[in-house]
Amino acid sequence: MNRKAETHSLRLEQLENREVPAVIGALDASFGAGGKLTTTFGGTETGSAVAIQTDGKIVVVGNTSLFHDFAIARYNPDGTLDLDFSGDGKTTVDFGFTADDEQATGVAIQDDGKIVVGGFATIGGDVDFVVARLKTDGTLDGSFSGDGKTSVDFAGGGSNNDSCFGVASQIVFGSRKIVLAGTTDQTGAATGFDFGVARLNEDGTLDATFNSGGAIPGLKSRDFSISTDVGQAVAIDGDNRIVVAGFTGTGTLNNFGVLRLSTNGSEDGTFGPAGLRTANFGGDDRAFAVAIQQDGKIAVAGQGRRRWISAWPASPTLSAWIPPRSAAVVWSTSRSAMWT
Repeated sequence: MNRKAETHSLRLEQLENREVPAVIGALDASFGAGGKLTTTFGGTETGSAVAIQTDGKIVVVGNTSLFHDFAIARYNPDGTLDLDFSGDGKTTVDFGFTADDEQATGVAIQDDGKIVVGGFATIGGDVDFVVARLKTDGTLDGSFSGDGKTSVDFAGGGSNNDSCFGVASQIVFGSRKIVLAGTTDQTGAATGFDFGVARLNEDGTLDATFNSGGAIPGLKSRDFSISTDVGQAVAIDGDNRIVVAGFTGTGTLNNFGVLRLSTNGSEDGTFGPAGLRTANFGGDDRAFAVAIQQDGKIAVAGQGRRRWISAWPASPTLSAWIPPRSAAVVWSTSRSAMWT
């Protein structure tokens, strides 16, 4: 029987040009040199805080041993210095104080693009909050306190030392505000070092609508009833409340501490007694960062000797030991808590 020969042909199709995805968590090779870079101001520099602009540019602040000034650098998304910022991508701010020991510790970007840098410096024998505001081109903003710089003194007695560690931008009834958070010596009130919060108007003056009934309107100190309370970071939540995270304790044994204030500076009683919350990880526990999740929960991170995972209060005894110096906690907007 004759069979008709069958023929088959292959048709080649062009394959899509697909990139192999990078390993999750790997350094981004498109940034700097293999995901890393360094910047010098001519001395020994320390970066303390970072903020991302809406255009993706990266602002890093800290201090330099060269004249001991604020040091600010702005980078393009690829890690190159942004030459539209101060001509070479970096600048310093000198407050002109005799001690010449300014340290920048926090940064925030306003909705108009201006850069607010906070920190502390020795002024006339005691330490005070200091803050500078820069225009988008890196020059000091003369509409802020006349020369782009100002200081804040809580005048609480004792050493009168006040140190700012966190900065946030806030809008209140259509007006831009600057929130500074840190610690203040309130020996005059017999409470020692307390959380300290200051709110400034856009022109750099104290905002008298913040804690208007306080000894100095515009300033707020809050004691956790323990000898040393240090605010380290600040964030604004979706309800325009001010959240300050840090630590509270004896100086050698501390717990995470969180304070939540209403927009007007009063303690938010819906967040723990008198707006205060603490977290004890079983050792010297210090929070250094805070962020607000999309669901309104407050994420706080820092160092601790232990870390617990639980669903408090439903499972308060559930715990897992994790190596030292790794600690985080998440507070919900209600008065329950969840450890992560």
